[in-house]
Amino acid sequence: MDERRAEVLRTAFELFQRYGYRKTSMDEVARAAGLSRQSLYLWFDGKAALFVAMVEHFLAKLDAAVVEVLASEDPVPARVLAAFDAYVGPTIDVRQATDAVDELLATTEHLVGPQVAASEALFLERIEAALAELAEGVVTPRERAEVLMAASKGMKHDRQDRMAYQERMAVAVRAVCG
Repeated sequence: MDERRAEVLRTAFELFQRYGYRKTSMDEVARAAGLSRQSLYLWFDGKAALFVAMVEHFLAKLDAAVVEVLASEDPVPARVLAAFDAYVGPTIDVRQATDAVDELLATTEHLVGPQVAASEALFLERIEAALAELAEGVVTPRERAEVLMAASKGMKHDRQDRMAYQERMAVAVRAVCG
């Protein structure tokens, strides 16, 4: 991706996080990114297109971080825990940084629900592949991955901050990985 375009998406991310979807305008994004409004519209034909591109960029960054931590030489439980932090941790940070979390979640579901679902499915596959390195027991790697994913989703909503999430996920990973 062109570095300038990535910079514009990072700027949009900051503004959407700060003000929410409804209160963020294309004019504000253009101004904050140091672009003319017309230049921004050459890249994105509207706020919805900008939001979609921004979320897709965010998801790609999460996936790259997951791939990196899973490729390490650390033991499987450590890699799995790091992967959950790489994938879920930044979303917890976003939740804490904005008052518009409900609006942003609803907008994300409406505009990029299928992309988010595909990202989660890919993440689950990556976790399953890592867990396949463990000795097979009465539960399959897929079942282990699904249990961890369910635990993660619950903890993401219950925990106030990323540190608390990490601590509880460490327990879940130990329980599932043995």
